[in-house]
Amino acid sequence: SSGINAEWPLRPGDELQSPHDYFNTALSLNHKLDMDKLLRSAGIVPDPREFYTFDQLDKAMKKKATYWCRTVAEKDGSSRQLVDQISVCMDKKLAWIDCSVQSIMCNTREPFYLLPFTKENNDEL
Repeated sequence: SSGINAEWPLRPGDELQSPHDYFNTALSLNHKLDMDKLLRSAGIVPDPREFYTFDQLDKAMKKKATYWCRTVAEKDGSSRQLVDQISVCMDKKLAWIDCSVQSIMCNTREPFYLLPFTKENNDEL
């Protein structure tokens, strides 16, 4: 057998026994998580014109996510911070757990902005 199924790491007790299981579970978790709803609960609506604080983001994510940031250069020579990835921390049973690291390459004292996650939010821009 060749392809991804042949390379898939099977471990005893691993509930994700195939690539199909993995992607199906990822889609299910994405739907269950509802990132837009979590962010709105803290007053965050992803929009490149709005800035937010990491206190707001921590409130929404309850310290159970790691944020990846990058600096974006503007046409006028200034720059601003973009949170371009939010990784939710889970245990092997797919339950949320506290993350050991809250941010990577982020200046948590500076505001940030987020781009919309879903098509519905993109239509508003």
